[in-house]
Amino acid sequence: MLPILVVLWILLLVLAFLYITTGYVLARKKGALVALSILLLPGLLVLQGWWPLISFVPDSFVIGGSGVLGSGWGMLTLVGLGLVAGWCGVLVLIDLLPIGDGFGHVYDHVWYAAALLAGIFFVFDSQANRHVQSLQESSRDMQRASAYLLKQAERYESWCAQNRLGESLSCRWASSVQQTLLDYSAEDPAVFVVTGPHAAADMYQINGQRLTPEQITSLRNEIATYNEDMCPVTRISDRVSVMPPSSSRCLRTPVQFCAAFPERLDGRDVRHDAFNPASLASECVVSTLVAFRGRQEQLLTQVKDDRRSKHYRWIYYVLFSIVIGGKIALATAKTAGLNKRTPTERRRSLHWVRRLWQISWRGLQIIWWVIAGSVAICVALLRFAMPRSGKR
Repeated sequence: MLPILVVLWILLLVLAFLYITTGYVLARKKGALVALSILLLPGLLVLQGWWPLISFVPDSFVIGGSGVLGSGWGMLTLVGLGLVAGWCGVLVLIDLLPIGDGFGHVYDHVWYAAALLAGIFFVFDSQANRHVQSLQESSRDMQRASAYLLKQAERYESWCAQNRLGESLSCRWASSVQQTLLDYSAEDPAVFVVTGPHAAADMYQINGQRLTPEQITSLRNEIATYNEDMCPVTRISDRVSVMPPSSSRCLRTPVQFCAAFPERLDGRDVRHDAFNPASLASECVVSTLVAFRGRQEQLLTQVKDDRRSKHYRWIYYVLFSIVIGGKIALATAKTAGLNKRTPTERRRSLHWVRRLWQISWRGLQIIWWVIAGSVAICVALLRFAMPRSGKR
């Protein structure tokens, strides 16, 4: 952290010196004094208590993750510094080099290209918003599907207790899976991606113990038999079936909760059976939860990339502020008539730097002479004060 602060202070000092130099380029000593006064004005106002209390740092800091852009005042400060840097840099460049109106025309190409590039951010924001919206919709459907199956599992557990079938695989599973479904119904995508099922077998566990494929098949057959008893489907032909009347125990599963097809059961395709009215829609919901976890993992990666990439735009804003400062500098140069100056009036910045160097060097010499003279006087006084040894 300390090296970064040192670099920032060095850049600020360089920018302050460049700002005063630009003032000298525009109006010699008067311009330099005005620039210096503007730099000192905020500090003087702070000492008098007249400067408003403005926080240039964000309200909170993010350790890890994608972070936040920060405060508006802090961003305004960076953009303002970039604007001043571009303004000063172009004016000093015009002062040093015999640049004509052609430079302004060339600069317009950069100006228009930079302005056009800003339109890309609108497309990026639209895409990022779609990713966030898709993730929210997938998470909401996952939570609702988990809550839907949880209510049915509770009802199935009560049915098992009434019929004294609590030791069967399906009844034990219905009792054990309720905590998992309750957690899923309240989990965020970031948590569900980690804890969610990678395969249907991950959902078929009893008290944390995975079941064998044979046990899973037996469990699914028990649930299929229960659904056939509660919601009998009358098949008239291969294509025509009569569905049972709707009731609190026999409902058609919403399409959002059947977003994926279940696996085969004893080699039999049960994809169409999953859409029939069911009292315990585990075939639909379990496979859908697996699909939701994979989908949310992809969307979560995209959202994180979008949030991380969004922070790069502040670099563009700072660079664009430098371009804007250069554009303003071209108008300032025309107003001050920098391109119409005679050769003797040009390169004021070099004269200013040379003059400051001479004054600084002269000041260092004077300081050195003062220090050397003070040391010489102190040595002489010490010699005078020391008693001399004489012969007896």
